[in-house]
Amino acid sequence: MKPWINAWLLGTISGVSLPLGAILGILLAPVRDEVCAGWMAIGAGALLFAVTVELYGHALRELELRRAGLLELLATVAGALLGALFYLAVNRWLEENLVESLEENADGGSKDSEQPGQRQASDSESPSEVTPLYPREKKCLERQQRLG
Repeated sequence: MKPWINAWLLGTISGVSLPLGAILGILLAPVRDEVCAGWMAIGAGALLFAVTVELYGHALRELELRRAGLLELLATVAGALLGALFYLAVNRWLEENLVESLEENADGGSKDSEQPGQRQASDSESPSEVTPLYPREKKCLERQQRLG
């Protein structure tokens, strides 16, 4: 197979995955938070792997061809470690602030802080079940029609 055909085929397959995933998300909504988190973890791992291979593969190739020294390779590794530590710090900070915010809302925080256009999920549904494409009112109407 010619290289340009192979590149076109792989690019098309990877490009189709986004709209296909969006359509599946619309059709299969609502999705449990655990399922969503699992698929996001797989996607994040794939992206991290791709970036790692691209960065470190290039650095190792430059080292092999003697166009880069050990100092450049160590700088690349140090940058990756500092980036990982920064990511972990920001992630922990966001998690702590979000947990505090959620606890305030659970303790009866004021509805005045709610921005226009946003809705709070009720106790019986998770926030992922209230989506613009499948609003809560439509779900309530469907439940009433089934029961009544």
